[in-house]
Parts: sequence; C-alpha cells; structure tokens
Amino acid sequence: MGAGVWFPLALEFVAAATIMTESRTLQFDSPRALQSLYANDIKLLKNLEDSLGVKVTTREGWVRLEGDPSRVDKAQQVFQQLEQARQRGVDIQKHEFNYTLRAVSEERDETLGDIVSAKIVTSSRKPPVVARSANSAHTWKRFRSMTLFLGLDRLVPAKLISQLRWQWRH
Repeated sequence: MGAGVWFPLALEFVAAATIMTESRTLQFDSPRALQSLYANDIKLLKNLEDSLGVKVTTREGWVRLEGDPSRVDKAQQVFQQLEQARQRGVDIQKHEFNYTLRAVSEERDETLGDIVSAKIVTSSRKPPVVARSANSAHTWKRFRSMTLFLGLDRLVPAKLISQLRWQWRH
C-alpha cells in the first residue's frame, strides 16, 4: 500500500523533470555595450526574468537565456530590439527597457526602433527629443509633416506658431 502512494508521485516528478528547456547565449561587442542595454540596472534583468519566465545570466559581454524555447525567443527579441535602438543612438533607460519588454510580451507590432525614429531636433548642442509611446510617435510624425509644409525643419518658438496661425486664419 505504501508503494502505491509513492508510485504516482514518482511518475509526476519524472514528468515534471522532462520539461524541455533551452539555453541560448547572446554575444555583444563589449561589456559596456551590453550594460547599456539594461541601463546597468540588475533590477531590470530581474524584471525580464519575472515577466518572461526565463533565467538570465550575464558576464562580460554575453547574456545566457535559459527556459522554455518560446520564452527564450521572446527574451532574445527584447535584447535585439534594445540593441537596434542603441545602434540608432538611443540612450536606453528604465522606460525604454520596460517599454520593449511590454511590447514583446504583448506581441505588439511597433518596436522601440519604430518609436524612437520619431524625434525632434531642437538644437545642435542638445540631444533630440524622442517619442516615448506609439501615440506620441504618431503625433510627432504628423507634426513634423505640418512643419515641413510650412518649410521648417525644426521646432519653432510658440510665439511664431501663434503668429502663423493668426496669419493663416486671417
């Protein structure tokens, strides 16, 4: 009778142990390039682990992702999108990391690269202002086309915009 009680538990343990896991290592140019992808904040990697259900290990210039193959694929997509944005000149902070993680988790169409492509240059000495959501990117693209219609490449002071509106109405 005792063996009958333990036998199903042993089968259940064996079945749980045969779950397929995958280990994938992503290489980056340098440790500094890798750290810039998660804003040098280990909490963001922990957030990635919790959200996607993968184990993340990082050393030097590589990241090892371990877990269910579909979840490892999603974690790899997060790092690929962050790397593409970094190569476009985006300074990745907590917001950008979390946005990319949510976009991949929810399987959204837009990527971080699509969002940051909508930027407004205000000065040659200051970094451009980058959109922080799909809605603001869409609005900025529309605004940019309006300013191009007026023959302007950059933002103009609010006083000049109000003068142009007044002239256009009258």
